[in-house]
Amino acid sequence: MSSVVARVIQLCGLLSLMWLASCASREEVLGFQQDHLRIQEGLQEQQHALARTDSLLQLQLAYLSERAHESELVLRSLKADQLQTAEELHTLIGTITASLEDASVYNRRLAQKVDELNLILARQGLRQERDSLAEDPAWLYNQATLDLYRGFPELARAGFREYLARFPEGEEAANCRYWIADTWISEQQADSARTVLRDFIAQYPQHKRKPAALLRLGLLEAAAGEADAAHETLNLVIQEAPESAEARLARERLLEWQEQTAADGNQGEHPTTKEPTP
Repeated sequence: MSSVVARVIQLCGLLSLMWLASCASREEVLGFQQDHLRIQEGLQEQQHALARTDSLLQLQLAYLSERAHESELVLRSLKADQLQTAEELHTLIGTITASLEDASVYNRRLAQKVDELNLILARQGLRQERDSLAEDPAWLYNQATLDLYRGFPELARAGFREYLARFPEGEEAANCRYWIADTWISEQQADSARTVLRDFIAQYPQHKRKPAALLRLGLLEAAAGEADAAHETLNLVIQEAPESAEARLARERLLEWQEQTAADGNQGEHPTTKEPTP
């Protein structure tokens, strides 16, 4: 572009010289030539400046291109590092999550063990406290009686037997044997109850609970089909404690049997089909 402009200027200068040669003086032509040379020199300087500027621009473009390439390489490297870092973070998060789950399981197991240990310690404390209290015969008897009233005959029977083992001559030993029969009745173990009642009557013939023991034994014998034994036992209640509540119940039951016998027309037989309530 600059070479075309220079040629156009030269052509214009030649045309101007030709025109001046025909109508201007020699001094004017020389002055014009000098001006024309100065213009050419200025143009050449501008051409050199443009060339230098173009070279600088090319260098800057090359530098910027090189920097852009380096930046691209850096960005790719950073991206690769980010991907690797993300993978490492993902792996690390997975490891931490697994560790937390393991720690949670361990904590649950540890808490369970602590609960078990506390339970063992509590049981040991209760056992030691009970062993200490069991040295008191009154507490042991009352506890067994309370278990019976609460509806735990097996537990009550164990308590009464423990009393007898610890205090065979204790004040409540006879009552313990009597209540053991009651625990068997609660569990509908009539044979065991009859055995205990017979032993109680034989061992404590003067005990205040003997009429009640005889009444219960008679009713159990009737329920077991032992009519003669039941009749004899209930009559014994009336003979030994005629004014007692047990004697009144014995008379009522014997009267029921007589009425039933009369209704059935079986004189001299004791009814055993109706199961009495001890």
